[in-house]
Amino acid sequence: MSQRIKDLLKQLPEIYQDVELDGTRFAKGRRNCAKRWDLIKDHIGPHDVVLDVGSSLGYFSHKIATEYPDSLVISFESEPKMCAIQAEIFRREGIYNVVVCNQRLTLMDLEYWTKYVDCFDTILALSVLHHYPPGSVHAVFDQLRGLSPRILGEGPAEKEVKACGGQAKDDTLEIEKSGVNILGKVPSHLSRHKRKVWLDQAGDNSRLTIYRPDLDAYFGVSHDDRHKFKLLWNGHWSLNDKRMIPGINAYNLSKFSVVWPEPKWWTAQAIGAYGGLDFKSDVRPWNLLVTSTGLRAIDFMTKFPAGDPAKFNMTDFSKYLSF
Repeated sequence: MSQRIKDLLKQLPEIYQDVELDGTRFAKGRRNCAKRWDLIKDHIGPHDVVLDVGSSLGYFSHKIATEYPDSLVISFESEPKMCAIQAEIFRREGIYNVVVCNQRLTLMDLEYWTKYVDCFDTILALSVLHHYPPGSVHAVFDQLRGLSPRILGEGPAEKEVKACGGQAKDDTLEIEKSGVNILGKVPSHLSRHKRKVWLDQAGDNSRLTIYRPDLDAYFGVSHDDRHKFKLLWNGHWSLNDKRMIPGINAYNLSKFSVVWPEPKWWTAQAIGAYGGLDFKSDVRPWNLLVTSTGLRAIDFMTKFPAGDPAKFNMTDFSKYLSF
């Protein structure tokens, strides 16, 4: 049993999700997490790159990471203590196919992210959309649709007056009625009403493909003279007509207040990613991909003129990867 997790849980106004540690429920949450997991688990692939938006205590991120060890989960949560609990669970269990970001993922963040080559196989948006500012819910949903072909969502029940949101709640209900596939109903933690868990998936109805052209490679690079990329989902992700390597750019993630894995893991992984290569030229933090098995070097075969300073230098990583 972890005293640190106990102490952190005591500081929360409520325990929202079940907390599991080493296969045992450590604390019972207000939400029926098991029922929700039973509805969504078969719609997550064993090798998926998953974005968990508003991950709370990390119940679903933890489930995906442990039941699908070849997956990669990017967990976003704005409450620092909840992120600390997630990090402690993953540290104790030795789980490194989850990246925990202590940040609220805003509409502006999403609009920015869709301008770059990162993409996800599945996005979890369980009881999340109605917490966005009024008037932004549909725009948030559209951006999520650009990042992933599969969104697993949940909103408040129509007559659930205790649920927050106002106009944002109504907008979430509009999405629920717009043709998504209803997977089942689950109990609300606020009332006796039932909430619907749903799936929005490319390939259904009019959303047959995802196409994002004129993309930049990583955050902060946006110049007309730079090489541009096109990203296509048509049953699988392709980047410039080549099969996409599953993962997320490490440099991009470093901009989102990463609290897990710890800094020493990133340093060791960066050294390992480049250490085994016979030839390595373009060695930079933005040429590291986070995968389910750690960091992987990409674009290291770039040819530079003699004397070019692009070489393996750990100073670059400490400067640019601010984990």
